[in-house]
Amino acid sequence: LQMDNSMSPPLKKRKEDSSDTDVFSLLPDDCILSVFSFLKQIDLDVLSSVSQKVHSLVNQARSKSSRSQLFHSLRLYQSCFSFKLTMRRHGVKLDMVTIDTMRDGRLMKPSDHIAEHRSVEALMLGAERPPDQSIPLAIHRLVFFPIQRFDIHKLEMINITLDDTFTEYCKIWTGVHQLEKLMISDAHGETEAIGRRSQWLA
Repeated sequence: LQMDNSMSPPLKKRKEDSSDTDVFSLLPDDCILSVFSFLKQIDLDVLSSVSQKVHSLVNQARSKSSRSQLFHSLRLYQSCFSFKLTMRRHGVKLDMVTIDTMRDGRLMKPSDHIAEHRSVEALMLGAERPPDQSIPLAIHRLVFFPIQRFDIHKLEMINITLDDTFTEYCKIWTGVHQLEKLMISDAHGETEAIGRRSQWLA
């Protein structure tokens, strides 16, 4: 049995698949930022890896997105041989998270702690002090990550090398949201650092 298709209606032309159209890129940035402001920090972390444009918009939206209340203060201490990052909960002195890194930002292993202890002992016995070092990019990222995601109101920078690199990083750290307290000190004393603080935040 054969069917005569001569009288059948012509097939309609298939419409283009709407999923192939990048509607997101057509939206204005203000609209995207408004949507991102309702997302949690963990959702913004996922979106930031989509593209460079989305990553830039995510960084702008973080200032309006809600932050975790888990940590209230952040302290970065720079020594001759390492960095120590400490985050504390509000009103709880003993509840904290501490991250120890090498001068280049690598996380310290047990053997690194032993080597640092021996270097400190040698320094006390008259060994030459290592030259001051600018804060590496890895440390900047380590500090910036919790500032973006937690409701940090107190930021302490202790024994920091005060140079142009730190100035630029400090502007980024303090530009995320309003801090209640910012304390910066260097090897020459806290007074000098406080005197220059207004220039960094201008």
